[in-house]
Amino acid sequence: MESGGLRVRRYAIFGKWSKSSFTYYLSYGDDMTKADQARIIARAFKYWSDAEPMLKFNRTYNYNKTDIRVRLGYSYSRLYFEL
Repeated sequence: MESGGLRVRRYAIFGKWSKSSFTYYLSYGDDMTKADQARIIARAFKYWSDAEPMLKFNRTYNYNKTDIRVRLGYSYSRLYFEL
């Protein structure tokens, strides 16, 4: 907490991020419609950016030029989620 009782949000993985706008690529699973999966993941990123307005997330369809890869589905009987 900062002085005055205000909470300061900090996000860090191996130090401070050098950018605030990120792209994500979505690979679909087989247990839900593609539209539902896309909607749910977009909503999750929106919740994150609503909590921290400096963060922006945009979907990309280019697997090789993305910051975050989200892969939904099962692999060897385990839930697989890649970030």
